[in-house]
Amino acid sequence: MVMKSVKRDELLAMSNDRAKTVHAVKQQEQLLMFEDMDQNTGDLELICGGCGEDEVDCMPLEIIDMDEEVLVADETMPEKWIEVAADSACGKHVMYPEDVPEHKVAPSPGSTKGQHFMAANGHVIDNEGQTQAHLTTEADKTLSSCFQMAKVSRPLYSVPQMTDEGCTVIFTKGVGKVLKGKVRVMAEREVASFKRKGGLYLARMKVNRPDSGFARQGTR
Repeated sequence: MVMKSVKRDELLAMSNDRAKTVHAVKQQEQLLMFEDMDQNTGDLELICGGCGEDEVDCMPLEIIDMDEEVLVADETMPEKWIEVAADSACGKHVMYPEDVPEHKVAPSPGSTKGQHFMAANGHVIDNEGQTQAHLTTEADKTLSSCFQMAKVSRPLYSVPQMTDEGCTVIFTKGVGKVLKGKVRVMAEREVASFKRKGGLYLARMKVNRPDSGFARQGTR
């Protein structure tokens, strides 16, 4: 299908011309079906609806198939970019509905049950449904993820949900990586291990005395 951009005034003019032409076609069909028309004459008056009596050159009538009309689209809409944070404390992917204004929001299990989200400051946020968001990274990789809709300050990718979906998430000093498939992690030593409990990764740790584990400085 051909896509083209048409100004508003041109679009209105096109619509008026089509309406005149369709009306003329209907008039012509009525003329051809007129039962009292003289059968001895070979001349038929073609009604075009767009010419006066003084017009010499007249375009023939054209039956318009509305199913084959050219689609008029607005190609001026700019690309929309959003900044998404990876959150290990968030149980579900969540974003503000206005971040994806063209996506259809459907009821989610949480929204139908009246469930809410709780922000870090204790503020309760309504669950407004969910949508299947289609996103493309700066590396030109396309992602399709189910996001819960809520009035949050920034879109959040849930680390627990990503791991539930078969991904491995690794954070280093400068970058976080989401990997798919078999991953082999090699390191000189393990410092700590955080086990998954619900939507959080937790580690049980003992609180030592401030001077525990450190050698005292000797005196001379």
